[in-house]
Amino acid sequence: MSERSSGRRALGACLALLAAACASPPRAQQRLGAEAMVSVKRVAVEIPDAGSSQSPVPLENPDCRGPLEGALEQTLLASHRLQPRIAHEAYRDSDLVGFGALVRIEIEACGFRMVDQDRRIFSSFVDLTFRVKTSHTRADGWKSRQSFAGNVRGSLLDLEANPELVRAEFRQVLIAAGRRLASELLYP
Repeated sequence: MSERSSGRRALGACLALLAAACASPPRAQQRLGAEAMVSVKRVAVEIPDAGSSQSPVPLENPDCRGPLEGALEQTLLASHRLQPRIAHEAYRDSDLVGFGALVRIEIEACGFRMVDQDRRIFSSFVDLTFRVKTSHTRADGWKSRQSFAGNVRGSLLDLEANPELVRAEFRQVLIAAGRRLASELLYP
């Protein structure tokens, strides 16, 4: 092998390594970071759907959106850092002037579901998708699918025997979800 062909191979290998080092990896969706929210003061929040109720436990007119929305709004306002404006429909671009972030909460389902099939134990839950776009992440934004479960668990008979506990636990899981989502905006 000549010096010339060996030099070409070495140069080719160096160029291949350089190209690999400079090539950007496929864009993965990155989690919302503190730098994305640092300049945000006003937040437009969309919660377009109240979600569907799924429960073998009798619940009269369950409201999946109200307690979650209230807890989110109260937590953000109490921070004195973010001012939310919540709507039950999608914002038009012209409505977003003056807002630093657009948040969309899609409630998929809520109610009670079985968490232990062997013992037939149920717990309250809410499943949702949380999307955030800011001036720094406007093109792609950030989203996560989240599930929240209540602390109280019981058999169907236990829950049916105590409707007040059912209502309180259902409301509590929605409030906890609203507070958690607010925390993600305040402390990304």
